[in-house]
Amino acid sequence: MPNLHRWTRYLLLCLMQLVAALPAANAASSSLQEIPPLTSPVIDMTGTLTAGQQQQLSQKLRSLQDKYGAQMQVLIIASSAPEDAFSYSMRAVEKSKLGTAKVDNGLLLFIAKNDRRSQLQVGYGLEGTIPDVVASRLLDTVMAPYFRQGDFYGGINAMVDAAYQRIAGEIPPGPPDQSSRSNNDNQQGISVFVIIVLGIVFIKIMRAVAGNIIAPVAGAPLVFAFVWLVIGWALMMSAGIALLVLLLAWLPNDIWFALLASTQRGRSGTGNSWGGGGGGFGGGGASGRW
Repeated sequence: MPNLHRWTRYLLLCLMQLVAALPAANAASSSLQEIPPLTSPVIDMTGTLTAGQQQQLSQKLRSLQDKYGAQMQVLIIASSAPEDAFSYSMRAVEKSKLGTAKVDNGLLLFIAKNDRRSQLQVGYGLEGTIPDVVASRLLDTVMAPYFRQGDFYGGINAMVDAAYQRIAGEIPPGPPDQSSRSNNDNQQGISVFVIIVLGIVFIKIMRAVAGNIIAPVAGAPLVFAFVWLVIGWALMMSAGIALLVLLLAWLPNDIWFALLASTQRGRSGTGNSWGGGGGGFGGGGASGRW
């Protein structure tokens, strides 16, 4: 069985990106805060950390990247309003593409100081090393106690050390079956992508040949039957994929072009030595407060 939690989250993120591409959503997004360029390992927009503290943290994070390939970013802002910490930090990783393409080994420690909220965003490739339950525990038991005492540098430093140790393999990454499922999960992810793309192409062809009425009536059930009977996935997952394919296939072409342009802009990187290398995120990680 595939990891239903992960791929349910994947499908929901697809829907969120589609909504973001709609004109109404684009108009509303103008009120959101701009994501600062992540041009160095530590970005502090609040003046909380001294220059020396930022340098020490940056050295650790660059060492982590040099030795193990993982790119961890620290981002501190005053408030994420009007968004919550998850939504803001998700926009940040989608823009910066921390980590490297295919490996997806990026990690963002986001702190909204005045909101007393934190978020650890974990790239696909590190979800086995830092699963959601571990990310939550690190935020609550490693970093938050320092923050409650007003020691932000101490908390961030402890969090960086904990992530460093896990990525370096000095702490077991999780239950024994966690890593054994990773290859299967990746294969299931490829299957989802292929099914969605083929389903979209199939329904769009049917729309052109048979018209707008026959296409959804015949196309969506065929996608559903293929997923459920051939792939053997659960009923709800099969129905969800079929509905997603139908929705994607029904979008006007101008929205498709907007999505494509947005994707290309997001993968262009920041153009500096610390810029992200195309890593992907699916909402893995955890939220915290102190």
